[in-house]
Amino acid sequence: GRTGAEVAREAGERLPGAETALRSATTAFEQIWFGRRPATPADVDRAQAAADAVRTARVNETVR
Repeated sequence: GRTGAEVAREAGERLPGAETALRSATTAFEQIWFGRRPATPADVDRAQAAADAVRTARVNETVR
């Protein structure tokens, strides 16, 4: 029941190194899915950058 933006914000708190990429990918997803905007190669790059950022990010242990 959460929005993509909510999930990205929460994940960004736990993975601060991935926060910017997650927010960017989430914004693109929402524009494509809900706004019915065609996806572009730049959108694919944003999604890949977010996946890479999550894969390499260090978890912020102070967030509970």
